[in-house]
Amino acid sequence: KSSSLKDSVADGEKYNLMQLIGTPGTYILALQSHNMFSEVPADRFNEYLKSYGLDDVLDQRTRSNTLATAAREHYAVQSKLIFQVGDNGDDTYKKEVGFQAEIVPDRNPCSLKVGDQVRFKILFDGKPVFGVRVKLWNRFENRTTIQNIYTEKDGTFEARISNAGPWMVTVVRMTRSKEASADWQSYR
Repeated sequence: KSSSLKDSVADGEKYNLMQLIGTPGTYILALQSHNMFSEVPADRFNEYLKSYGLDDVLDQRTRSNTLATAAREHYAVQSKLIFQVGDNGDDTYKKEVGFQAEIVPDRNPCSLKVGDQVRFKILFDGKPVFGVRVKLWNRFENRTTIQNIYTEKDGTFEARISNAGPWMVTVVRMTRSKEASADWQSYR
C-alpha cells in the first residue's frame, strides 16, 4: 500500500517530517525533488562526469567541442530509504517506485549482517542498464569509504557488507535535456 506524506512535510532545516508508524513491517520512504537548474563551470562539470562514470556525456562534450563550455543542467534528486518496524520484514524492499533512475535490492537491506552478499539492480526509465558506475558508501568508525562498482549486462551488481554502520548506494543518470533552457537532464 502506498500513500503520500507530501502534505505532512514542514518547512525548515531539520525534522521536516514526523510520522507515527504503528504497523510492523518493511517500508520505503521515496523522496523526489522538483527539477532544479544549475549552471556549472566547464572544469567542475567535466570532473563531475568523470567521478560518476558518465563517460558517454563526456564523449558527447568532446565530440561537440564543448569541453571548455559551462554546462546548463536540470537535475532531480530521487531517494529511497528502506527501513523496518519490528522484527518481521516483508518483501516491500524490492518494490519499484517508478523513479527515472532507481536502485532495487534483491534482499532486505534491514536484515543484512557483516559478511552478507547483496545484489542490486539499477533501472533507468524502468529498464536495467549495463555499465553504469554505482557508488557504495559506508560510514564506520568516523570514516566514510566509497566503492565504485559497474553494473553487469542485466543491470545488476553485487556487493559484500564489509563493515557495520550505515550504507548508501548512489547512481547518477544523465541525458540530453528536452528543454531549451538546459543542455542536460540528470537524475541522482
